[in-house]
Amino acid sequence: MGKYETPDAVSALVQPHQVHKDTYIDAEIFDLEMKHLFSNTWVFVGHDSQTPKKGDYITTQIGTQPVIMVRHKDDDIKVLYNRCPHKGTKIAIDRAGNTGKFFRCPYHAWSFKTDGCLLAIPLKHTGGVASNLGAFFLTGLPGGLDYILLVLVKQGFMDRMTEKRWCANINVWLRGPSMSIYLFLGFQAWYAQTFLLHWSVLIVVVALHFYNGQYYCEQAVASYAVAAERVKVAKADAKKDDVKKQ
Repeated sequence: MGKYETPDAVSALVQPHQVHKDTYIDAEIFDLEMKHLFSNTWVFVGHDSQTPKKGDYITTQIGTQPVIMVRHKDDDIKVLYNRCPHKGTKIAIDRAGNTGKFFRCPYHAWSFKTDGCLLAIPLKHTGGVASNLGAFFLTGLPGGLDYILLVLVKQGFMDRMTEKRWCANINVWLRGPSMSIYLFLGFQAWYAQTFLLHWSVLIVVVALHFYNGQYYCEQAVASYAVAAERVKVAKADAKKDDVKKQ
C-alpha cells in the first residue's frame, strides 16, 4: 500500500506555510494526478484563435496522452487522440499546421477525417481473394518454378542457358503483370484514397509490359550468354598459362 492512498495523506502535502516536495517528484502522486485530475476533469487544451481556419491544428498533451486540437469542416473544434489505432504511432508530428481535409498516419498511411472518423486504409481493396491470388502469382508460383528449374540444372537435366531463358519468361509473363496490378491498386489506395483512375490505365500499363516483354527476355538471356562466354574464355586462357608454365 502506498503512502498516499487516503485523501488525508494527500491533503497533508500542502500546508498554509509550505508544500511537501513529494507534490513535485513522487511517482505515486503523479499517478494519482493522472487518474483523478487529468482523466476526470475539464482540461484546457487550447484557444479557438489558435485554429482559425478549417484544417488548422495544434498538438499538445492531456496528462500523458498526446492529443490534437483541430478545426473540423463544420467549423467546430475537435480534440482527438494523437495516436493511430493501427500501431499507436503519432499521427501529427508538428506542433501546429494545416492538415487539409484529413490526417494521414506517417507509418502505414491510414487516413482519418478531422473529426476522428476513419477515412481509408491502404490496400484494403486488395485483401481477401485478390490479395491471395496476387501473392500467388507474384511470389508463390514464380518462386516455385524458379526452384524447380534450379533443381533440373543441378541434376543435369537442363543447361544454364535454358534455365535463364525460362526464368526471364517467368518474370515477364507472371511476376511483371502481378507487380503492375499490385502497384496500381497500391497507388489508388495510398495516394488517391479512392479508385479515381480508370481501369484502362492499368490495361495500358500491362499491355506495354507485355509489348516489351520479349525484348527483356532476349536481353536477359543475351547478357547471361555473354557473361558465360567470357568465363569460358577466361578459363581457357588460364589453362593455356598453366601449360606454358609447365
